[in-house]
Amino acid sequence: KLPPIDSKKIIVALENAKTAIRIKGTPGTKTTATAEVFGAPTKAAAQAGKSGIELLLEPLNTVDNPGFLISTSARALAIMDAVGSENLRLQYDVYHAQVMEGNLVKTLQTKLSRIGHIQIADNPGRQAPGTGEINFPFLFSALDQIAYRGWIGCEYIPSKSSGESLSWLKTWLKPALSG
Repeated sequence: KLPPIDSKKIIVALENAKTAIRIKGTPGTKTTATAEVFGAPTKAAAQAGKSGIELLLEPLNTVDNPGFLISTSARALAIMDAVGSENLRLQYDVYHAQVMEGNLVKTLQTKLSRIGHIQIADNPGRQAPGTGEINFPFLFSALDQIAYRGWIGCEYIPSKSSGESLSWLKTWLKPALSG
């Protein structure tokens, strides 16, 4: 059973938020009642909507997060449809999506209008882009082609100092800054 929504915590978060707040699924079982799964996003979306805040629903892979009910983009989108709130959007974490689904570019192309934020890390091990199996040049080119204009967050475990771990960005920042 999900914990009750604490309205005071939501109000404090909304007062301090600029444009978006991330929410995520909770651990549970496949027999968890649908009302419990949809309840928290529904209440949070209604409260956030009053302040013009966008909520981001992030699926988490079940390899690193056993028992999470919202573990795929399809599941998150189904919940978003059931909630029916315009301010509830998908936080597309490339790392989690690669672990659970693959087909990263196809999902980005077909679900772009539902995505509020993109987050990146390479697989395996949530490492810096370019250290694993994800083809980031292909992914970034696809994001350019579909005209994604939102933020791309980096959430990975650096194997070096934070500054050194950002060296992969040089390839992408130069064209962006000169264009």
